[in-house]
Formats: sequence, C-alpha cells, structure tokens
Amino acid sequence: MEPKPRKSDPQQFNVLQLVISLPG
Repeated sequence: MEPKPRKSDPQQFNVLQLVISLPG
C-alpha cells in the first residue's frame, strides 16, 4: 500500500483504511 495518499483523493485513502480495519 502507498504510504503517501493522493492529493486528488485524500478522503478516499481514509475510507480505504477504514474498510481494511473492518472485518471482511
């Protein structure tokens, strides 16, 4: 995974981390 989020979609990166944190 890229350590530096894209400036174009900084929120998208946050959502991705949240989904990964969730069980599934």
